[in-house]
Amino acid sequence: MSKIMILGSLNHKKEDRFLERDQVHPMQILNGNQIFNVDCFQCFGELGISSIAWREDRPEDIYISPAPGNSLWKYDIARNILDKLDVDNLKDIHEMHFEADKLWISNTGYDEIIVFCVEKQEVEKRVKISEVIKDNNSGIYIGNTDRFHCNQIFFDYNGKPWCLVHHVYGKQLFYLVKSGIKKQGDGGVIDIQKGQVINLNLKAPHSVRKVNDHYWVFDSCNAFINVYDLRWNLVNKMQTSGFGRGACCNDVYFYAGISATRKRYLSVIPKSNQSPNMIRIFDVNSRRLLEQVLISNIEQINNLYKIDDYIFNRLTRIRNISYKTQ
Repeated sequence: MSKIMILGSLNHKKEDRFLERDQVHPMQILNGNQIFNVDCFQCFGELGISSIAWREDRPEDIYISPAPGNSLWKYDIARNILDKLDVDNLKDIHEMHFEADKLWISNTGYDEIIVFCVEKQEVEKRVKISEVIKDNNSGIYIGNTDRFHCNQIFFDYNGKPWCLVHHVYGKQLFYLVKSGIKKQGDGGVIDIQKGQVINLNLKAPHSVRKVNDHYWVFDSCNAFINVYDLRWNLVNKMQTSGFGRGACCNDVYFYAGISATRKRYLSVIPKSNQSPNMIRIFDVNSRRLLEQVLISNIEQINNLYKIDDYIFNRLTRIRNISYKTQ
């Protein structure tokens, strides 16, 4: 079993909340059958923590976005110093990913791709998802788009960048229920270089991961993990029993973050189909569910990461963080 970092937060909408902020442990680590709270990040973030990223060759520099994902910070884990970076116009960051020395950020609230150069400590490029499609003549009519809800930038097996979106056509449709829940069902992926759109008919997809020459992705609202081949043909589905977001894997296990059913949905979803916060662990070869671990002191799981002993030992020993003075 790997050591798994769990990032979580309060729910974004106040009407979905049942905890107070001081009850939330936004960074926890699953090590075997034990869960450790990372005390030094206990109070960091208005709602909790959304996403982090680090280079494999520089694990001492951790880039972190506190929930609700409207700012970017750099944490020097060796010196225990946290520094807010000068990056403006951030909203609802979902995931960040390193490719070489570039940090790729899904600036979800603005449907934007941000490329941040860590060597220069500055934004190198900002690209709107609507421009990715328009500039590459995909043939799809965009019109007056509402939003794509781009929540991840990932690189395929050939090293090409793609984005995962809730709405490949930039639309958001609605159906009438008591609380006005969104209807979602045109989620898919977009080739950032070509502007090619692949509609996978997913409802609120999250967390594309590369596993054994396949792509695993949450069909979150339908409570499945979908498995696709290299051409994005569906080859398998596994039930998650809840809303999936945040995943990581090793050669043996796939760890899937499942968030508790939100208050808005309780009157719509049968009690037997409601879920707690948990991590479901699957065998990457057989794709069978092996076990599940309940997670407390958060309202939603935002991301999961496999960490090494260096990060684990540092974070579990630090009690208070020093903030860099400007």
